[in-house]
Amino acid sequence: MNEMPRYKVVRMLVLLLVSLAVSASHVSSQSPVVGTISGKVINVKGEPISDARVSAQRVGVIAMQWPSTETNGDGEFTLNDLAPGTYRLHAGKEDEGYAPTYSIFRSDDIAFAPHVSVTENQAVLNIIIQLGSKGGWLTGRVVSALTNQAITDAQITVRRVDDPTKFFSTGLNNKTKRGGSFKILVPTAPFTVEVTALGYHSWRYMEIGSARGPDSITMAPEETRRLTIRMRPKEWLVTPDKDVSPHSYRNGQEN
Repeated sequence: MNEMPRYKVVRMLVLLLVSLAVSASHVSSQSPVVGTISGKVINVKGEPISDARVSAQRVGVIAMQWPSTETNGDGEFTLNDLAPGTYRLHAGKEDEGYAPTYSIFRSDDIAFAPHVSVTENQAVLNIIIQLGSKGGWLTGRVVSALTNQAITDAQITVRRVDDPTKFFSTGLNNKTKRGGSFKILVPTAPFTVEVTALGYHSWRYMEIGSARGPDSITMAPEETRRLTIRMRPKEWLVTPDKDVSPHSYRNGQEN
């Protein structure tokens, strides 16, 4: 059997490469099969909310980041380039006290996060996302009862009394971590506060002078409450000028 001449082999390879390049160019030039969702974000009074963050969580798909956008001055939004599927739309504006609708701890029953189905090259219009009532702000510092120095690795857990499975746990705010500061958006429903840190006894909120154990906190919309949380080290010391034994420690907080 005769071998094919080399120049014919080279020619065939060149033609094959050209064919593949043309096919790839044709595929890349085709418009992607995507859809859009547009609508408005409103509050409980039906008023539009500008600069709210809107995101589309695709149902049944795990993603590190959801498609998102912000509302304009009229509370309107548009989410583009969405693959076909079903999405749950979420919104929030935490800096003004509106908790994201995906937060089961902070959101109330008034909030409405709709499910929307998107098909190929479809524009879904006039979707309404309603945010719940504004929450309050729990702020303060976490310090050692022994040294009054900030405890930078503290973990704060706030838990609803009406449903203990709804909770939010966080460390200190990154920008003010060295000062031991925190700022948490909380619901108007009663909640408890627990703080833990390595080398310290757990701390639970108690009203000043209370002897009945941990208490709950109830806050009004847009209210701010500040706590100074003083945690007891697991190993106490007695200094010549100050007794900081467990017997000298009381509630461990200042309102």
